[in-house]
Amino acid sequence: MFNLLTFIFLLPAFAETTFRLENYFNYTNSTVAETFVNPGNQILQLPSETLGADIRAEAKWRGEKNQVIVRPRYQAERFRTEVAGMSSEKSESDWDITDAFWESQFNEDVSITAGLQVYQWGPAELLNPSNPLFHFNSRQKSYGYKEKGLMLLRVNYTIGKLDNFVFIAEPAANNEPGWMEGEFTPKALIKYEHQSEETASQFGIVAGQEEKEKKFLGTYFTWQVTEAASFYADAKTTEEEIGYKPVSAGPFYNLISPTEQNEWPVLSVTGLRWEGDFDIRAEYIYNSAGYTEVEWQNVLNSVANPLNPEYLNNFRNFQKSGLELPGKQYLYISYRVTEPFTYTDLNIYLRHLYSLQDYSSQVQFEFDKAIGDAWVFRRSFP
Repeated sequence: MFNLLTFIFLLPAFAETTFRLENYFNYTNSTVAETFVNPGNQILQLPSETLGADIRAEAKWRGEKNQVIVRPRYQAERFRTEVAGMSSEKSESDWDITDAFWESQFNEDVSITAGLQVYQWGPAELLNPSNPLFHFNSRQKSYGYKEKGLMLLRVNYTIGKLDNFVFIAEPAANNEPGWMEGEFTPKALIKYEHQSEETASQFGIVAGQEEKEKKFLGTYFTWQVTEAASFYADAKTTEEEIGYKPVSAGPFYNLISPTEQNEWPVLSVTGLRWEGDFDIRAEYIYNSAGYTEVEWQNVLNSVANPLNPEYLNNFRNFQKSGLELPGKQYLYISYRVTEPFTYTDLNIYLRHLYSLQDYSSQVQFEFDKAIGDAWVFRRSFP
């Protein structure tokens, strides 16, 4: 309470105040596939129709060396769900604060940021292994997706504008559901980054403590081969695995934390990018802690039979396994073009994630068109 009152009291001291409001409206119609994991949609109960409104605001108070940013968000959705041939409707609404942080520039070299904030780095598009704070989410490329900030304390120290040290601590949770099962554990890391003076090339190294108090070491780089073409990589190795493994339990399989840990597993992304009239990327993802083809089939078996005494626990662990991607190897391609065929204010996006594990894939096609200065029409085909 004291911190909140102090925060409100200090706001008038800032010289400049701005406010912005954004509105997003969406409608989704989909067909739920019949699978042995979700017979008759009785397990997942996925909606066939969704009508939603997403209202986001931003209030900013800025002074000479300090600024405070607060971003509240209100969401309302109406679902229609079909379960075993029966249709039902329900509505949900919620409001939250996705970002709320204070930033101060102490001098030319040192700045500090504290509060709910999103801080990401790395050259890859799909996921950045060296960042253990923000994890891959299958919805993150959606137009309506908004990452909620984490409770971070961040101190930046810049040397000569080319070298940058960042200390980051996450002492408390942001009240969002956990990325993996278990209680929240504080995290801390330090990052060093060097920028090339001549090109956009960069190199970084990260070390610290992530989930379950496990030590990790990460690195990333971008090599600007030409003005348009670049090669990049992002990788991390962790003290121990943090996922769940399928273990035989009579006629069933149970998902449990590994008893025999694979020490220092590696998660890495390497990619090529071409930026010009269009932006195209090709990435290869390797995850040594991922499931083999046989293990993945056993994982599916662990959540396919409701008669399994550990079924609910398996399903919970299946949803939050602690793995960025469940398999060992993936290919990812993305394509973006702005104003194709001279159509003004039109953008087209194509993304394809392909698993070398079970040869499954996910394709997403989107386009958006600006209508005037304040309206954008966007269509997505997942």
